[in-house]
Amino acid sequence: MQIEEPVVIKKKWHPAWTRFRLRWRTERAAAKLERYAPAYRAFRDDVRGEFPKDARQGCLVAACNDYYYWNFAITMLHSIERHGRTEFFHLHLCEPSPQTQEHVRKLAASLKHVRLSWTADSGKLAQTLVYPTIYYASVRFLIADLVMEASGGPVLCLDIDGIAVRPIWPAFDAERGKADVVLIKRDSPKDVGRRILASALGIEPTEKGGHFARALARSIAAALQLKPLYHVDQTVIHYLTDRMERRHGLQVSQMPKALADFDFNEDAVIWTAKGWQRKKSDVYAQAMRAIEEQFPDELDPSHATKPQAAP
Repeated sequence: MQIEEPVVIKKKWHPAWTRFRLRWRTERAAAKLERYAPAYRAFRDDVRGEFPKDARQGCLVAACNDYYYWNFAITMLHSIERHGRTEFFHLHLCEPSPQTQEHVRKLAASLKHVRLSWTADSGKLAQTLVYPTIYYASVRFLIADLVMEASGGPVLCLDIDGIAVRPIWPAFDAERGKADVVLIKRDSPKDVGRRILASALGIEPTEKGGHFARALARSIAAALQLKPLYHVDQTVIHYLTDRMERRHGLQVSQMPKALADFDFNEDAVIWTAKGWQRKKSDVYAQAMRAIEEQFPDELDPSHATKPQAAP
């Protein structure tokens, strides 16, 4: 079996007309969820698997395709496992191969502290796009609504290529109770797609938080219908947050940098490998190896069956 490495999108912005359409659809979804219910249903009806049980205290949420599963997800999950604290984690897999599905079943059974649940889709929505990576980057915000619906608790959406330097949920728990949504706002860059950093986004099961989660899922689904040529998640989150703060009284607080630290500081909670330059850095590679060395028996089967990247 071979898996392809991600395609890097060179044009890293949306034309003005696309930005207008993204904002229009996002604001319409926030005002009336039913407007884009069919677009969201196309995703929801394609999801199979099980959602977390007994996770009312909170659940981490991430998503990936086969490449990111074998290269990052397994190690991230073990980086959480090594801390010895119970953490609920829901992983959504995009078009997983039979080998990946077999492995994730065994992984869920083998982890002692990470309560891993997982779902999958067929990949049909990703295949409608010129760059399927746009879907892979956005899908955790589609599945988060279903996780909240199933568990009734808060969620913290994360990038799958992170490393848990410290227990995650206790650090996030300290930030809760202040707002409906906790996210990373950036210092007003000109590009609206960079005003939010989507590496860590927490949603509370409040009335407004629940509305945000549902509106976000439907806005992302509606955005993907436009066949965008660049990522939509951060742009949609910015437009939705702006609309709901002004019109719906949504309370938003700033996520601490420690929960999405791409400078690899020692006091971080999560090291986030934002961009391929960081993924290939010596510091990140050494941290990955340290986790693999700590779990040789658990990680060895994944290395033995790990698919090779397609040439």
